[in-house]
Amino acid sequence: MGGQVTAPGDAATYARPFTRGRLLAGYVGVLAFLVGAVVLSLILGHREHAQPAVGGKYSSTSACLSKFTLQQSGTFVDASGPGSTGGKLRLEHHRLKGHVTCSGGEGAALDVPVPTSEPKTLSGTLNGQAFQATFTEALPPPGASAKKPPKRSGEETFGRLMLAIAAVILAARLVGTALGKIGQPRVMGEVLAGILLGPTLLGAVWPAAKDYLFPADIVPLLSGAAQIGLAFYLFLVGMELDPRLLRVNAARAAFVSNTSVAFPMALGMLVAAPIYRLLAPHKDYLPFALFMGVSMSITAFPVLARILVEKRMLKRPVGALAMASAAIDDVTAWTLLAFATAVASASSSLGWLKVVGLAAAFTIGLVVVVRPLLARIAVAYDEVGYVPQLWIGTIFVGVLLAAYVSRQIGIAAIFGAFVMGLIMPRHAGLTSDVSRRLEDFVTMVLLPLFFVVTGLKTQIGSLNRPILWLLCVLLIGVAVAGKWFGAMFAARWGGMRLRDSAAFGALMNTRGLTELIVLNIGLDLGLISHALFTMLVVMALVTTFMAGPALRLLDPKEELSAPPEEEFRRARLEGPVPETIVPQRSIIVAPQDDTSVDALIALGEPLARSQPARELILVRLVRSSRSAACTPAQSRSRHPTRAPISSASRPSRTSTS
Repeated sequence: MGGQVTAPGDAATYARPFTRGRLLAGYVGVLAFLVGAVVLSLILGHREHAQPAVGGKYSSTSACLSKFTLQQSGTFVDASGPGSTGGKLRLEHHRLKGHVTCSGGEGAALDVPVPTSEPKTLSGTLNGQAFQATFTEALPPPGASAKKPPKRSGEETFGRLMLAIAAVILAARLVGTALGKIGQPRVMGEVLAGILLGPTLLGAVWPAAKDYLFPADIVPLLSGAAQIGLAFYLFLVGMELDPRLLRVNAARAAFVSNTSVAFPMALGMLVAAPIYRLLAPHKDYLPFALFMGVSMSITAFPVLARILVEKRMLKRPVGALAMASAAIDDVTAWTLLAFATAVASASSSLGWLKVVGLAAAFTIGLVVVVRPLLARIAVAYDEVGYVPQLWIGTIFVGVLLAAYVSRQIGIAAIFGAFVMGLIMPRHAGLTSDVSRRLEDFVTMVLLPLFFVVTGLKTQIGSLNRPILWLLCVLLIGVAVAGKWFGAMFAARWGGMRLRDSAAFGALMNTRGLTELIVLNIGLDLGLISHALFTMLVVMALVTTFMAGPALRLLDPKEELSAPPEEEFRRARLEGPVPETIVPQRSIIVAPQDDTSVDALIALGEPLARSQPARELILVRLVRSSRSAACTPAQSRSRHPTRAPISSASRPSRTSTS
């Protein structure tokens, strides 16, 4: 089981076979480490308590702080107000302390006790004098503008929305192209463009332009379109996962994938204990720790696939194993995320069991009931050579309904869209046809909107203390140690040589877009604070950008990549077959039943071999099923010179001379 790979070049990659005993011992060790880390995390976290929520807008009668806003990320609280009013405060042991700058420019010491429940009034001392502030308004959602949206007509709103979308697409194309020229995945350039359009760069350098492009009434529209894009993007990811990736070295791929998820998840749950006290919002520890574990264990399957293609590693042992492991990783990650959101959304301590049960029933229902219905799409495709519009509409509606049901159950909406993609028929032509109709619009228009919505939530300026940057570096270190070294250890245990194992770990450390999706879900559910969200976004960018340089350092001679001439030969072999010269005259054989086929061919073949040469065409009538039904107008528009026929009924041509 899990023996040596037989593909060329494997002897240089795998130093020893992956025996059943080695596989079992590896799983026992990984499971013991994961269980031990989870138990230790829960023991440590059980004693910790998140700080009460004090974020919001306040007013007081004090001349120093008459109107001010508190932005909270765990124990770190930033006060801001008109003019130079502001300060950096700490909330520890239910006391809010620190120095603030008053509206007149003078400094003052603030000391306010904070009750366990969310306070409506803050009462304490300011510069030794009695101080009382009243809560007036909640803060806007992350990424939304604090300014009240202006009143616009429908046409004006539409125009501003089109301007925002055009700016996002243009920035994504420019930055994506620029990063592509220096060897980075273009999609990461698009991610970076979205972040630069937010308060991190544009909002800091030219805030008026940022507010004009993304006013308060336009951001929710962008967010809604981005969520639609995410649903269809995850549908495409699920549909394009190829089960054939797992047929070679299935045991090895499953082991290294599971280990590369278990190691970072264990470390993520361990680091959750100290992070919870410092940066967590007012949430229970268990969902927070689960989310930290999931966020550390992500591998971006689409970004990894693009890197492997660009590096010509897809057909090589290291690249093939990385692709198979990332495919398993993807399914595991979305399942774990669904579990984490179920725990976070549960209304009681055991409510998550109900959510998990409903999610399992929903998934089984999709597989048992919906999948056989979708199998008829393959029949329709075979009969007409494309997916009819009726079925395309059915697929779109199915994706949206699956996302809706997932959210109603209490898990992430994109989980339903992803499962919908997984149960699609595995048919190369069908997958290509559906992807062709969806992919360009989703990846060029809708996904960049998600990047800019993420960028509007990301504020590098919120990491305004040395300790916050130290915590950011700590999280990056934990992420790299868990994913890179965890995957490297798993590959090494699976028999891979040291250099190749290190390259495999660098590939699996790619988080990219998938990590950003997970982080946005965590922020929307209130599982992570604003500063922690920014730290994890930085971690996702760093771990993805480091993949290319790490591969160049580990494999400077590109021994893990296919030579360019080999890729050229493969492209020629896999390319379109040149058209043969078809004789001008033909002989059509149209039997009424199968019993007369041989006799008619025996009569027609000598005539076809005579001079001049004739083409022998065998025609068989196949009646179209209702699943391939389309209107006559559609048929004429797609095939102006002939009626649509199935692949089985198309003439089989045999040229003879």
